[in-house]
Amino acid sequence: MKQLIISKTLIFIFVILFVTGFEAVFGQHNVLIGVTTVVALLMYLERDFTVSPWKSLMLILAVNLSQGIFGQLALINPWVGILVNFIAMFIVGYFFTSNIKGPIHIAVGLQYLFILTDPVPLEEFPLRLMSLVAGALIIMMVQWVFNRRKLSKRGNHYFLQVCSHLQEKLNHIRDNQPDQELDSIILSDINEFRKVIYFRSVKGYYLTHEGRVRLKISVCLEKLHLMLNRKAASDYPEDVLDALNFELRQMRDYVNKGSSLSDDSLNDLGIALNKHESAYIVEMISTLKLLRELLRYLHTSESSELNKVESVVEIPRGYRNTYQFLKDINRHSARFTYALRLGITIAAVALIVDYFNINEGRWILFTIFSVTQPYYETAKYRFKERVIGTLMGAAIFVLLFSIFHETTIRSFLVLLVGYLNGYAVKYRNVVLTVTISALGTAALTGDPTLLSLRRVMLVLIGIGIGMLANRLLLPHTLEKGTRDLMKSYKQVSKELQREVSAYLNQRNNAHTINHLFAVSALMEERILLNNQMLQHEEMENFLSSQRRLNHAIYDMFLRMQREDVDVHLMREILVKLDSILALEGDCVNEQAGQLYDRLQLSNSLEEYVLLKDALRILKGFRKQAYFK
Repeated sequence: MKQLIISKTLIFIFVILFVTGFEAVFGQHNVLIGVTTVVALLMYLERDFTVSPWKSLMLILAVNLSQGIFGQLALINPWVGILVNFIAMFIVGYFFTSNIKGPIHIAVGLQYLFILTDPVPLEEFPLRLMSLVAGALIIMMVQWVFNRRKLSKRGNHYFLQVCSHLQEKLNHIRDNQPDQELDSIILSDINEFRKVIYFRSVKGYYLTHEGRVRLKISVCLEKLHLMLNRKAASDYPEDVLDALNFELRQMRDYVNKGSSLSDDSLNDLGIALNKHESAYIVEMISTLKLLRELLRYLHTSESSELNKVESVVEIPRGYRNTYQFLKDINRHSARFTYALRLGITIAAVALIVDYFNINEGRWILFTIFSVTQPYYETAKYRFKERVIGTLMGAAIFVLLFSIFHETTIRSFLVLLVGYLNGYAVKYRNVVLTVTISALGTAALTGDPTLLSLRRVMLVLIGIGIGMLANRLLLPHTLEKGTRDLMKSYKQVSKELQREVSAYLNQRNNAHTINHLFAVSALMEERILLNNQMLQHEEMENFLSSQRRLNHAIYDMFLRMQREDVDVHLMREILVKLDSILALEGDCVNEQAGQLYDRLQLSNSLEEYVLLKDALRILKGFRKQAYFK
């Protein structure tokens, strides 16, 4: 809690100082651009733009300047405004949202609406453009300061955290007390780890050397986690648990303090292997050895080496950004229908506000932008919460400003509510604090009751228009969007299996394999978020099954890259697996039975482990067919 208060307070102070400074440099008419710049730089910190800094800067500059120009063109006449406003908001809705990534369109959309509703005369237009250029430069400077080494810092953070949780898991195993909440935390940390890796990719496809290594580290950590879930607690040999615990502590010290890695734990596991003769211990030793190699590579390599990208092959057409953008231009795409809905609604309402010269009509536009969502269920939830939050905020505002009449005290209250906004999590509470702040700023010297009534009326009008737009204008349901995501997640598994099988022969598609595996973490997170509202009981089983399947496929890919692997044996097993996956009906059971029989008669531990991996993949695909 202490850390939360400190961080929120520092952010609040920074925002106040930044916006005040921005206003001092670029004037009162451009202060809202300062506000959206702060919103953008805080929101964009989740993404890593520093992997291609100049390209990112040019892109943000192009967006900012085009919005400034579009806002000025919209002033020419209402009919030009309709076209310009539609294009501007369509760009916001289409290019700054994604079916799997978190949306980053809020700052961009608000910025255009601020430009549109607070126009400047032509002689002040160069200063506005300069403020937009400054905003882009500031965003990239903040990115450079905080995200330049984000992969290393956050990667180490998540590695240490997961290792600590795995040690805690070992203690629970000893006490025969499984902890599902701890398991969820481990998987969540690994997913966050992979998101950081994904957002460090070049052109949304190529991973740097460091990115590839850290992705493999995340797979090794998950492998240890899954292995600890396979057996009953009583079946774990104590000497194996002790050796694993010691090795995890060693690795944490190596990453944290640069301490040396002794071979004691691996030797103990070797003794345990001779004692128990278990494929389970073979897998553990192999995973820990790979982890050591990867950690040593990160520790001993120069930053220039870690930041290299082997882009020796072209990005396949299906994974190019341009292809993804073009693919989504269809009636069944959530982002395309959302962009059309947003563009049409904002353009039409902006025309009405301008034509009838509605006083403070900007609040209608802001409300429509807030409640118009890609999915109808999300929009419906926001309608209700925004009405409640607005009414509560207005009531609290009237009460406070009726009691306190001095301008100094009112200013302090506005500042305090603005600070409390940083702690608001629920959408209703965010709306409540924003309502009080907005009304308070406008009413420092005015009639609070009159302003509240006007604000509430305009917001309700905006909510009503937004409701109609979301219901009637190309509606897209969360149910359908989630089912589409599930279908895409299944397809990723099939493509991953196909690419891993091909890798054994061609060895030039590692980037595609890494991309598919990393992007699956984003899909899983998005489906989980959607299911918080849908509450489908089978979703947890689906995601768990998919995750295990993709992990088993990628683990097979890691085996292929080892020098001591029996390539002929692996090729034989993969060919057999692919032939079974191509079958349907009873033939699948018959062929799968042959694999199980071979597992029982395997001649070596290596063959046993490879067959186990193949059967896990087969089991995963068979489970996948149960989920529609």
